[in-house]
Amino acid sequence: MAPRERAHAKIGPSSLARILRCPGSVNFIEAMDEEDAAGVFADEGTILHSFAEDCLNKNLNPFDLVGQSRTYNGHTYELTDDDAQGIMDGLDVIDDIPGKLMVETRVDLSRWMPDQFGTCDIAVIGKKRVTIADWKFGFVAVSPVENEQLMAYALGVWDNHAQHMIPSEHWGSVKFRLIIFQPRAPGGGGEWEVWLDDLLEYGKKLKRLAKQVTDPDAPRIAGEKQCLYCPGAKFRKCPEYDKFSLDMIVRDFEELDDEIENDLPMRLPTPALMTPERRSHIVKHTAMITKWLERLHAETLDAALKGFPTPGLKAVEGRNPPRKWKDKAEAEEALLLTVRQHHLLYTEKLITPTQAEKVLGEKVYSEITDLIDFGEKKPSLVSDQDARPALRNIVDEFNDEDDDDE
Repeated sequence: MAPRERAHAKIGPSSLARILRCPGSVNFIEAMDEEDAAGVFADEGTILHSFAEDCLNKNLNPFDLVGQSRTYNGHTYELTDDDAQGIMDGLDVIDDIPGKLMVETRVDLSRWMPDQFGTCDIAVIGKKRVTIADWKFGFVAVSPVENEQLMAYALGVWDNHAQHMIPSEHWGSVKFRLIIFQPRAPGGGGEWEVWLDDLLEYGKKLKRLAKQVTDPDAPRIAGEKQCLYCPGAKFRKCPEYDKFSLDMIVRDFEELDDEIENDLPMRLPTPALMTPERRSHIVKHTAMITKWLERLHAETLDAALKGFPTPGLKAVEGRNPPRKWKDKAEAEEALLLTVRQHHLLYTEKLITPTQAEKVLGEKVYSEITDLIDFGEKKPSLVSDQDARPALRNIVDEFNDEDDDDE
């Protein structure tokens, strides 16, 4: 099945973040004349969604689809063993959930946001529990804890479907289980639960904030989540985004002008002298700052190539990219005619542990796990609202030793 245009164009995670955090951005973006292409990784996500959707709807094993290529928006992607494993892990979870399964279900959200809708990847409606699950194939970790998109989809599933299937006498004990499957982002994904009453309270907040969007004077408020995929930020058309990003790096613009005039390096604050609050604030916004700097770099390079001013900088020719065959089949045919020792033309590579599990089967594979280096999970910084337990730190260890001494 070829990937199709997914129907969640109205309300996705980025547009919802903007509505909730930057109500002025909606009218601002509509007034822009820039065309915002989603990008290669978004196209890959759509393709991977189509594989996962086929596996659910047609009861397919994702490993049987490995090697298949699909094309979306002119971008072709081939399913790998790692992709298949990530999809299989999600399918295993879904298969164990009792209730009515709904795949790629359009949900009307107009009760809270007029004329808005979304598409819920997976919903399972049980007797007293509703599961909302979402595939995310991006590389930026996303948490399900108080996830605005999943909570909005949960409201839509409740309003459009679940409340008509669950007896009203059970509504007081209905709980929603929100799951994110994110196989390509270490530390991403997971699950979180919320009671129906709390979800409906969130709906009131959503309705109140969404109403602000209709105000032509609604404020634009820059921030990490709302600016991440905003076209106003991407094309650097939003002054609030520029100011917010620059303020994270430079506090005194007169000092910056002095550094420019005297050709001095930027004097950034010493991390050791920062308060813990300031340090955490900057770390929380690392991705946003990095993206802003990348956009600034791309804009400056473009200006240099077009002959516009780039004081102190110029564009030069870079390194050659890696060489590759224009047509592998044609190159192979020519080399076979040219080189007598054909074995010199090919390389062999041992299959990965993931591939070995598929070839050997679970029983035989379990007998060779001592040959596999599973590596060590690296610590990762996340919001303190994340559902995962915090790692034990050195203070915890010392406190345990003190308790043992008593």
